[in-house]
Amino acid sequence: MLEEAIYKFKVSGPTIMPSLFDNFFLKETEAYNGYAILTYEVHQPLPIDEVLNIMDSDAYMRILYYTHPNPKAIKTKFGQRACTYFMPEEQRNIKMNFSTDEKGLVNTILVTVYGSIDIMYPDLLNDLRLNTNGSMLVKERRSEAEVMNDFNNNP
Repeated sequence: MLEEAIYKFKVSGPTIMPSLFDNFFLKETEAYNGYAILTYEVHQPLPIDEVLNIMDSDAYMRILYYTHPNPKAIKTKFGQRACTYFMPEEQRNIKMNFSTDEKGLVNTILVTVYGSIDIMYPDLLNDLRLNTNGSMLVKERRSEAEVMNDFNNNP
């Protein structure tokens, strides 16, 4: 089942979001128990806002969080982070994590493909908790209740 989900993303990802995904730039696939992480290099790095816009408008993904370093502490474009995911009704158990380099551009996207929503849901909550606490300034985030509702409304 996981292999099928990976294959489906390799086919649909470049079709839905061609400016972000090309299997020629798939650098690594690491399989674990119930999920796999595909590391894609972005052929033409983009600002994080553009990446988020593509994922929202072209793929209808939800933004789990979007953070950046506290501008009072650090004056840099480096270190902005975001995570997006497909709604369960899309039948794609996938989340994507990415961050900016020193130029403020996203050049790598980690695509996590899950074998089931039973593995995806707790991982999303853990990712949300780990990346929206601390010194990072949160620009956008879904609450745990909103994430829970996304999965409870799954047909």
